[in-house]
Amino acid sequence: MSTSDANKQLAGIQIVQGNTHRERLQEDAESPKEDNWTLAVNSLKQLSRAGNWEEAHESLIFLANQENHPEVYRAKALAVWLALKTDVPIAQLTSSFYKLLIGVGPDHESAPALASLANLMLHHRTPDHPDRELAQLHVHQMFQYVSEVDGITDQEGFKSWVEENHLDDPDIIIPMVMQTLEEIMGDLDWIDRDRIQDQLMQDNTERANA
Repeated sequence: MSTSDANKQLAGIQIVQGNTHRERLQEDAESPKEDNWTLAVNSLKQLSRAGNWEEAHESLIFLANQENHPEVYRAKALAVWLALKTDVPIAQLTSSFYKLLIGVGPDHESAPALASLANLMLHHRTPDHPDRELAQLHVHQMFQYVSEVDGITDQEGFKSWVEENHLDDPDIIIPMVMQTLEEIMGDLDWIDRDRIQDQLMQDNTERANA
C-alpha cells in the first residue's frame, strides 16, 4: 500500500457541524458520574444514527476524559477510530491519539505507530487549518513520549529510530494501529462502524471512477 493509497483508505466524509451536543454535556456535568456516562453513550448512539460524526466525536472526547470509568480505554480507542474514519478537526484527531497513547503507555507495542499515524494524518488533512500548530504540538509530544523510552535524545538518533522501526511506512503503521484499536474496542456498539466503513468504500469508489 502506497502513502497515496493509505490516504485514500482513511479519507474523510462530510459531516454536520455544530456544538450543541458539547454544550449540553457541559450543562449536565453536575449530575452523578454514571448518569453523565450513560447520557453521553445514549447521545452518541443517537448521533451515530443521524450520521453526525463531529458531534459524535465530541461525545467520545467527553467519555475519554472520564478516567476512572472502567470503559474509558474503549472510549479512547473509539475516538481514535472515528477520527480516522471521518473528517473531524485535525486538533481533535491528534488529541484523541495523544489521549490513547498516554493511556496505553510508551512501552506498548503500538505506541510508536500511534505517534507516526497521527503525524501522517496531520500532513494528510487540511494543511492550512487554523489549529494545525496545536495538532503539530500534539504529534511532537507523542514522538517525544515514545522515543525517550528507547533513549533517543537528538535529531539524528530520531531519524535512525524512525527508519529502523519503519515508522514512515503506512503499510506497517496503519495495520498495527487498526489492530490495536479493534482489540481495545472489541464488540463496542456505541456507533455504527459498518455504516461508516461502507460510506468510506463508496466514497473511494466514486473518487476512483471520477
